[in-house]
Amino acid sequence: MYWGIVCPLYGISLFLPTIIKQLGYTSTTAQLLTIPIYCTAAVLAIIVCWCSDKAAKRGASRWPYVFFPMLAILIGFIMAISGSAHGGVPGVVYAGVFIATCGIYPAFPGNITWISNNLAGSYKRAAGSTYWGSPFSYFSLSWDSNFSRDMSYPSLQTYLMNNN
Repeated sequence: MYWGIVCPLYGISLFLPTIIKQLGYTSTTAQLLTIPIYCTAAVLAIIVCWCSDKAAKRGASRWPYVFFPMLAILIGFIMAISGSAHGGVPGVVYAGVFIATCGIYPAFPGNITWISNNLAGSYKRAAGSTYWGSPFSYFSLSWDSNFSRDMSYPSLQTYLMNNN
């Protein structure tokens, strides 16, 4: 479940301006069009985490607060892939990426706390946290985003198909 959230998270975080630029916008406009996506996702993450915490204090399960954002990730990527496959419909692709991102950011903290709470003992929790936060994965993603040439950026459809 962790990789189902973290791979789209890294991909969207590193390539969202490139994806939006490939929809026909200039670089400046593409950068500006990422702002509403990230602001909405941040607000949703806070709201979902607050609701999850309230549910846990009532004794309810936390699984809906990870499952439904993951469902939004799936729906968003299906929309983005469909929109890019049918002639690159910019509105559908942008809406799909918007919905996927609004699912990624709320799902991530819920998943991390779920994993951490299921590891008994502080040593196991520390080792488990190190395992899923591998510095090598961060380095490889940073390398790819910083040293790719413009002509070697993947098309939106290729990117989405390979990273999900």
